[in-house]
Amino acid sequence: MFNEEFASNLRKARRDAGLTQAQLAEKIGVIKGCVSSYECGRTMPNLLRMRFISTVLCVPIDDIVPHASCSETIEVDENQNTIFNESGD
Repeated sequence: MFNEEFASNLRKARRDAGLTQAQLAEKIGVIKGCVSSYECGRTMPNLLRMRFISTVLCVPIDDIVPHASCSETIEVDENQNTIFNESGD
């Protein structure tokens, strides 16, 4: 659930900014395939990259990163700056 919502939010924010996946990839220092993977929900960027993406797209990070519901448990790995959904979604 978390990955799909993030993917949808990112895709919308990128399109609203008028950028292609390749253009966003260049601005955030990754290959186009990474942005595609983010937008398909296959992979997630780390927290630092999420912040950078929100800055590049000129949107608050809350517009991209979904909020956990009370029924979801989200664990943040401080060492890796990565978010994990413990329910396996």
